[in-house]
Amino acid sequence: TTTVLGKNGSHPIKFGIRMRGIKIEDRSESNFGGMFTFAGVRDPGTGSLLYSSIEQYRQKLLGNPDSRFNPNQFFINSGDPLSGIAQTDIGLFINDDWRLRPDLTLSFGLRFENQTNIEGDLDLAPRFGFAWAHAGSNGKQAKTVIRGGAGIFYSRLGENFFLQARRFDGTRQTQYIVYNAPAILGQPVFSLDGVSNVPTISQLEGFARANSLTVRRLAEDLRSSMIYQASVSVDRKLPMRTSVSLTYTAGRTLNLLGTRNINAPFCPPLEDCPLDAPVPISGAGNIYLYESNGLSNQQQLQVNFNSNAIRKFSFGGNYRLGYSKSNSDGSGTFPAYSYDLSSEYGYSSQDVRHNLSFYGSFQLPGKIRVSPVISASSGRPYNITTGLDTNRDSIFNDRPTYAQLSAACAAGGLTASYCSIGGIANPETAIIPRNYGRGPGSSNVSLNLSRTFTLRPRGDRRYSLTGGMQVSNLFDQANPGYPIGNLSSDRFGQSYSYSGFGGAGRRIELKTNFNF
Repeated sequence: TTTVLGKNGSHPIKFGIRMRGIKIEDRSESNFGGMFTFAGVRDPGTGSLLYSSIEQYRQKLLGNPDSRFNPNQFFINSGDPLSGIAQTDIGLFINDDWRLRPDLTLSFGLRFENQTNIEGDLDLAPRFGFAWAHAGSNGKQAKTVIRGGAGIFYSRLGENFFLQARRFDGTRQTQYIVYNAPAILGQPVFSLDGVSNVPTISQLEGFARANSLTVRRLAEDLRSSMIYQASVSVDRKLPMRTSVSLTYTAGRTLNLLGTRNINAPFCPPLEDCPLDAPVPISGAGNIYLYESNGLSNQQQLQVNFNSNAIRKFSFGGNYRLGYSKSNSDGSGTFPAYSYDLSSEYGYSSQDVRHNLSFYGSFQLPGKIRVSPVISASSGRPYNITTGLDTNRDSIFNDRPTYAQLSAACAAGGLTASYCSIGGIANPETAIIPRNYGRGPGSSNVSLNLSRTFTLRPRGDRRYSLTGGMQVSNLFDQANPGYPIGNLSSDRFGQSYSYSGFGGAGRRIELKTNFNF
């Protein structure tokens, strides 16, 4: 609803309410057959890799009875595949755009939000913004506009998040993660035709329920992510029908989601956790707690431009410089060590340093329209791990020391920037931060060709037929994806996938569109 107040309508006030409700009944039999993890074999004395994960698996295929080649972990779900959840969220808002002067507008806003499935009062989200147009000479339209604003925003927790917590509560569905159990891990028989003699649920319930049963819980103080964000921009019109804008944005997110095993053994990093290591709740298995105690910081500088200076030719582009750090990348992120989160703060998975795009459109003889698009981006961070679960928290995300990483680089002949340990104090004991690796950049060129034919009018109506060709990844550029970040793999540091830019090779599509 909009209400206009003030002289000459200088105070258009908008207010309203939004309410959403959803109910889900979902059936999932994911991993009811079980999954085995092979993480490689290391020397118990030195910790050096003796057999890679693929070689460990190959030995099982060959029937090698050596227990070292048994899988490191067995993971299986069972129980009622049907689960459901209901959720409602509500938001009330009011916004006032106050035109203080012809060249200055102030905006004030306020939102109240809340949702079911979490405790807490209404989330209060105030916002403020302004737009100032530098007055042009002789009554001409202003060529420079400065905009800015700041506010608080909330990211509502989706219903699927709560659905998983309800599904794996240890009653509706049970989830077993088995390790340190030679009798169970040595039982299956692997062959090229599959796996036989897989451990059954009844075996697990009678053998290791207390130690291997894994449940998910919601933290009592779980909250929606709260984002503090501010931005300022300058828009400028240049000669020859060209414009450019510069925008700086900074944001800080609190209550970022993450998951932690709150019943993991008390085992310091870099030490092999003994089988009898104490846990907070004796006789219980893994307890995965969904928490909202993470944070992230982000800064971004963006430049946009476009021009129609030349007849039948227009072009524009965008360049973005970004920095982003966090101690979690979402609800699926586990810390390397459950009882010390200090080393988790590092580059966010969204930390793309440079991103560039350029587009154009021009007309060739014969009214053929050509529209190229050029895109390029620097690489994203990725996590580097030992590939082992040394601290026995059931998650294979332990990170190596700088010295271990350097040794793995030397063994693989890698020369990436993260391989150098120069200037690192105590590289033998210092553990690398989360998302320490940096993936390769990518680029892509696409081209669209089209021609529009206007058909003979019939009365007041006009028909047109447009035919064209879209070429994606024009130069068949192969952009490698994330390198393997597992030190237990003999292919560590190598890419065996492709990124989104050009991942599918060159693609040519013919298109026809008829308007009537």
